[in-house]
Amino acid sequence: MYLGRIQGRNISLLQSMVRFPCVPTFDAWWASYQRRMAALPGLPTIASSYRFRVSEDGTVDRLFSAVFEQRQEQAARRFFGGFAFLEGFDDRSVVLPANNAEFESWAANFPKLRCRVMAPSLKTANEIWFACDFRVGPHLEMIQREAQSLGFAFSYQVHFRPYTPDPEVYRRIGRNLIALQSMRGAPADLVDDQERQMRTFASAAFLVEEIVGVDEAESANWLADALSRAFRFNRSRAKMETPSFEFISGDCGTDTTLMMHSTLLYGDWIGDDVYCSNVTDEQYRLSVFSHRPAVHPSGTNGAVDPGGGSEAIEPPPTPFPSGITLPNPFEGRDHIFVSYRRSDLRRIVPILQRLADKGYPIWYDRGISGGDEWDVVLERKIEEAAMMLVFLSQATVDSKYCRREIKFADAIDKPLLVVMLEATALRHGLKLLLHQLQNISAADQQFDAQLDHAIDNLLARA
Repeated sequence: MYLGRIQGRNISLLQSMVRFPCVPTFDAWWASYQRRMAALPGLPTIASSYRFRVSEDGTVDRLFSAVFEQRQEQAARRFFGGFAFLEGFDDRSVVLPANNAEFESWAANFPKLRCRVMAPSLKTANEIWFACDFRVGPHLEMIQREAQSLGFAFSYQVHFRPYTPDPEVYRRIGRNLIALQSMRGAPADLVDDQERQMRTFASAAFLVEEIVGVDEAESANWLADALSRAFRFNRSRAKMETPSFEFISGDCGTDTTLMMHSTLLYGDWIGDDVYCSNVTDEQYRLSVFSHRPAVHPSGTNGAVDPGGGSEAIEPPPTPFPSGITLPNPFEGRDHIFVSYRRSDLRRIVPILQRLADKGYPIWYDRGISGGDEWDVVLERKIEEAAMMLVFLSQATVDSKYCRREIKFADAIDKPLLVVMLEATALRHGLKLLLHQLQNISAADQQFDAQLDHAIDNLLARA
């Protein structure tokens, strides 16, 4: 997994991304995805973002990204790398960037006509202001369905930057609310809405910013109208002047590498009304990041439900071969995690048995109890491992279960050693990854000695 490295103001930052090219239709994928997103508060971020894109053919593509300090690298690798396990449900559903070129192309893939969605500045003659926390996020499904029905393409991006409310700003907001409550003729629902936003400010955790983009003027006219209708949908906002939602050709101040506006990253906001309008809490951030897009009626943007339903991820269906003796998996940490295809088990059992007899702490999936969730156990065992030993065959390459293990281990910088069981045609994103790793051939006359030497070296460095 590639991490972008960014030099910020007096600080070196890292950025990671994960892309979701399709919308799976079955619940088990989403349960695992949302469980992983729920762990995001444990990863301190400088900023985080979500990109949602609908193409003219109705297909949906999504991208999640976060910027964090270098000291958070291992935590970020575990968080982002864990999404590789979603391949066990659908191997088309998730992609991690393999190199800088892929990373940069994803970051730059945003339409040329852009509109930064900002709350209107609403003030009375005596300088009493109204906050307006209009968000595109809650209206995404409506906009998506319209775009798919009309054949329009559009992109949406939201940024979150951690924020702690300033007590002095909070006092000024309170004084403004008191003045508003005392204003003759102020609509009661509008005053209630301002009270709600003040409570939101008191518990705020993030500044939020949204940008939408299109490639054609006709799409911009449609999207501006859709946003105007969404703005007026709220009864209290209907009393306010609707923003113009102007689309500008260019970057509208947005850094496409960081994928956020410079004022959001560096905190150059001005005006209490802007602060009050653009803060939110963790619950809202997770609701956006856990957004489950509607599936296009054609089904082109979603995977076919393989019958998994809401069940936990299933193990590879091939049973353990009968008539062979299997070594007992090592119980404990700092083991050698063995990734393999069960159809190759007869070929690798003699190797595993020899390693076990020599005292190497090998662990493989025979150590999973029948009632356990496979993806949860495998992820934990890879994290606890000192290294991963991959037995590579064509069956391994073609197994989504093996691929997710290898990609997760690579994402968290776990040492990997590849044993080539046969010549293989590498695909599914493994070619670039595995060509960079140490590998030895099981057919080599000095294989046993080479394997022991390679394992000893990797364990010594773990």
